Amino acid sequence: MVETTPSLSKRGIANEIGISYSSVWRILDDSALHPFDYQRVQSLKECDFAPLQAFSHWYLQQRIANPFFAASVLCTDEASFSREGTFNTHNSHSWAAANPHVTRTRDRFLVNVWAGILGDHLIGPYILPDRLTGPRYLIFLEQVLPELLDSAHVTAADLYFHVVPARWSSRIFQYFCLESLGCNMW
Repeated sequence: MVETTPSLSKRGIANEIGISYSSVWRILDDSALHPFDYQRVQSLKECDFAPLQAFSHWYLQQRIANPFFAASVLCTDEASFSREGTFNTHNSHSWAAANPHVTRTRDRFLVNVWAGILGDHLIGPYILPDRLTGPRYLIFLEQVLPELLDSAHVTAADLYFHVVPARWSSRIFQYFCLESLGCNMW
């Protein structure tokens, strides 16, 4: 049964074939099957590889030139949450004799949360619009991010941002290159 549907729960198997939960556990154990947790992964496209590799090489060169460089990099991430809740990896397994390295992609989220780390400072969190476009990202950069940095007592001078291509626009380029608060863009 787990060969065709490896994500079945032990209770689901017990209910479907009419045996006890402990019997299912014993049968799975005797069959050398183990529950492997799903791992959430960011979906990457082929076009993402070259820019990420170039950024990695650039970052390593900066660290070689200045061992304290990492303290000036604003590392950010966004997490999305839906009304249905988040995907609980503790209750989702794939039964197999060897780890199949199963993954699950995330779709249709309604709330986006942004946060950053700069040195030992947590910046944010901040609730973003459902759909973050270039113009909306620019509003975030111009109006929200300076306030978040100020509330963490951090200045924007000598910060480095890695701009995600999906939010890239000529206006964001102008902001970073001509109008920014002394920040650098990679």
